[in-house]
Amino acid sequence: MVADAVILTKPISVGSGGGSALEVQDEGSSLSTAVTKFNFVGTGVTATEPVADEILVTIPGGTGITGLALTVINGQPMLTVEDSTRADKILSVGEQVFAYGENRLSDLDWIRIQDAADADSGYVADFDGTIVYATAHCENTGANSKDIRIYIDGVDTALAGTLSGGANAEFNNTTLDVDFTQGQKIRLRAIDGSGGNIQDTVIKLTVKWRG
Repeated sequence: MVADAVILTKPISVGSGGGSALEVQDEGSSLSTAVTKFNFVGTGVTATEPVADEILVTIPGGTGITGLALTVINGQPMLTVEDSTRADKILSVGEQVFAYGENRLSDLDWIRIQDAADADSGYVADFDGTIVYATAHCENTGANSKDIRIYIDGVDTALAGTLSGGANAEFNNTTLDVDFTQGQKIRLRAIDGSGGNIQDTVIKLTVKWRG
């Protein structure tokens, strides 16, 4: 099911002309009278100037955003799009971030979530999904390095990236394609690349829900 729509804010109401127009309404949090212009990409896409904090976006049927759809994932409707870089998987437009950090990482250390210290601590997946990106920064690896591995329900599943190179080491992995299912637990673990500890490390995983 392909939807000819662009959604800017949470409250939406479909127009009467066959579903090709959307009125996006502000409830005091997403739009303001200071907004003067929006830019859209797509053949035949038009958008009016704001009037009383409302914007009308019209996308001709059969054109505009290819693969955009409303998909039910684990019982919840979500706006999704086909991801051509990941074998046309149906992934949510929205993203969720999982953040990890620790002041010192040794070989086989599980990486903490906020103040949780137990090695079993992890993020439990709200819905079926796919890990799509990972970024990390380490204040100083010294002469050491660490592979950051993604574990799904305790199983070593994928390499998020490697931290090495001394001061301000980092990685940015935008090609991850790691599937998980609702209820599975997602953890990160440091595996020795070389040497001893690395210092003050923060890591972010970005996930999208999968239809």
